[in-house]
Amino acid sequence: MKSCPTCNRTFEDTFTFCLADGSLLNAPFDPHATLVIPEPRQTEPQQIKASPAEASRKSSRSPLIMIGIGALLITGLIFFIASNRRGSTAENSNTTNEPKSVPSTSAPSVSGSETTSNNSSSGKVIDITDSNYDNEVISSKTPVLIHFWASWSIPDRELSPIVEALAKEYAGKIKVGRVDFDENAKLKEKFNVHAVPEIIVIKNGVEQERVIGTTSTENLKIVLNKYTDNP
Repeated sequence: MKSCPTCNRTFEDTFTFCLADGSLLNAPFDPHATLVIPEPRQTEPQQIKASPAEASRKSSRSPLIMIGIGALLITGLIFFIASNRRGSTAENSNTTNEPKSVPSTSAPSVSGSETTSNNSSSGKVIDITDSNYDNEVISSKTPVLIHFWASWSIPDRELSPIVEALAKEYAGKIKVGRVDFDENAKLKEKFNVHAVPEIIVIKNGVEQERVIGTTSTENLKIVLNKYTDNP
């Protein structure tokens, strides 16, 4: 057994170097000698502390980054506002350059009821109102059949086709018109009409006959034939 004079380790027969302190165990060099390697000591990693200069650099970077981001946002906002102004300016220029429409000098189109003469019937049912009653009825040289009606009246839905057929059959002899019960208060009061349907025959501005409620085509023909040469 051999012992190291420095670290006091013991070794067997082979001559050995002690690497703990480099001592030779009093023996010549032996190629088969065993080297004793001491176990490494565990040391805690050292924390590298930043220098005050580096810390100040890092602290100064954050406000610079915020300033850069703010500058980018402001630049984008300015560009957005400028682009919107350009678009609105272009729209205004387009509207100002558009030619103004010139009103047409041609005669306005009129409905069949407006083109009907106050002295004859064209075979169509005309609308008689408070405003045109005198022109269409009082001044008419032909007898006038007035049909007081309402859009909500179910009996009027049955009578209206009959009146329209009579307007075609008695064209040129009897003027056929209708009065909206809900929109012509003066005529409703003038003829004392309280319900619809109601038919009144007028000749030379004077009421001749009145039919209240629904009726047939034959009954209306009997009434109208009294005031025409129609057989």
